Amino acid sequence: VLRAQILAWKNHFAGQLGRTREVEAALQQCLDLLKLADDSAEARSVKAFALLELGRLKLLIGEREKAKQDYERSLAGYREIGDQWSVANVLSALGLLAWNLARYAEAEQRYRESLAIRQTIGNRRGIAEVLVGLGNIYTFSGQSEEAKPLNEESLAIYREMNDQIGIAQNFGYVASTFFFNGDFPRAIE
Repeated sequence: VLRAQILAWKNHFAGQLGRTREVEAALQQCLDLLKLADDSAEARSVKAFALLELGRLKLLIGEREKAKQDYERSLAGYREIGDQWSVANVLSALGLLAWNLARYAEAEQRYRESLAIRQTIGNRRGIAEVLVGLGNIYTFSGQSEEAKPLNEESLAIYREMNDQIGIAQNFGYVASTFFFNGDFPRAIE
C-alpha cells in the first residue's frame, strides 16, 4: 500500500509537470499493486486517489468519458470510506469536467454538492474554488449577474487568506464576466 501511495503521489507531480506519457502507465501499475493489498481503508483511499489522478490525466489528453468513469469510481471509493474532504475534491473535478463539456446543469449540481461539504468541514480555499467554478458556469451560460456575487465572495475569501495566486486568478474570472457582457473597459481594468 505504501509503495502504491508513493507511486500515486509521484505521478501526481509528474502529471503537474506535463509528463503525461509516463503517468498513465505508472498509475495503472499503482492500481495493479493495490490488487495485491488488503482491503483496508488506507488501500481504498490510495486507490481512490490513483483513480482521481488517472481521471485528471485522461481529461488532459482529451478522453473525457474515460475521465468521468475514473472520477466516478474515485468518488465511490472516497464515499465508502467517509473521506468528506476528498469527496468534495472529486465532486469539484466532476463539476469542472461537466463545465468543459458545456453540461452546465450537471456542473452546477456537482459544484453545489462540493460546496455543501466544504462549508460543513470549513474548507475555505475549497469554498473559494467552488465559488469560482459556479461563477464560471453562470458567466458562460449568459447569467453574469448571478456570477458577480460568487466572484466577489471568492475574492473576499482569497483576500482573507492572503492568497495572491487566488486573488490574481479571481481577477481574471471577473474580467471574463465583464468581457462576456461587452464591458470591455472594465474587463481591461
